[in-house]
Amino acid sequence: MRSWFFFLQYCLQRQARARLLVIISFALLGLVALLVHLNTRYDRWSMMHWRVSVPGSPGKPQPERVPLANVLEILAIPTALPLAPETTEVEFAIVAALNAILNDTAGPRVFTGSIVVGLLGSFLMPLWTLTFATEALGRARETRTLTWLFLRPLARWSMYLAAFMGALPGALLLNVGGFVVFCLLGGTAGQFALPLFWLPIVLGTLAFTALFQLLSVLFQRAGILGLLYVFFLEMIAGNLPGQQKLLSISFYIRCLMMDRARGAGMTLDLGGTRPPVSGETATVVLLAATAVLLGAGMVVFARKEFVD
Repeated sequence: MRSWFFFLQYCLQRQARARLLVIISFALLGLVALLVHLNTRYDRWSMMHWRVSVPGSPGKPQPERVPLANVLEILAIPTALPLAPETTEVEFAIVAALNAILNDTAGPRVFTGSIVVGLLGSFLMPLWTLTFATEALGRARETRTLTWLFLRPLARWSMYLAAFMGALPGALLLNVGGFVVFCLLGGTAGQFALPLFWLPIVLGTLAFTALFQLLSVLFQRAGILGLLYVFFLEMIAGNLPGQQKLLSISFYIRCLMMDRARGAGMTLDLGGTRPPVSGETATVVLLAATAVLLGAGMVVFARKEFVD
């Protein structure tokens, strides 16, 4: 047991020495955080800046594209005139309803669809997890130092488990920590999403870590193969119609997010999730995928001959 904890400490130290990848990951975190801050500052989470077609003026027969905020101002003009209260009740009701729909209700939906799902769930989370999951065993294999690790008095499956646990802190720090940072910078919309979607982020991190570590012992240059998986299966094929999205971890993360949002009274229409599975099914699949991939990695690592 003492040897296993020593090897776990070695794996954590190896993760800390991956300075270039960590710097790139935190640079992406800072870039997206700046993007979220700017969108919050300029009120881009609402639908007020969305443009719609309206009939043109008599001199311009072609329809014009104007922001929804301008349309709302036009509807609110009668309420600003000195008319009798009974003649402005309908205008008041319409303006209040549209303001609630376009501004208050749309914010969490736009923030979740663009930042939590679009950037974090489908791109940043698998990319950040890949950074740490392939570092311990994958880097040792690429540098031809893996056979030296076998000199330790440890079973191979326990070494694989230690490498998995050594990769989790960094992956969780970036994925969950990045999610918290984005939500805090997202204003009201982000604060609404913060308590809803932390569980899908955690479960997705576990599944991605188990997958990418398995790739690191199956193939040489697992980092390149993992990048291809992220860009083609998670970002492209996982969002297209068809059954291939069932092989995408992000698909089940999105389904779980949709289920938790529905429980909070918010309807999400996310691309690539039709037909979605239930939240319970998505949770079971993510946990089962983590267990199966981790177990498969232990078996492969214990039986495979690694020759330098």
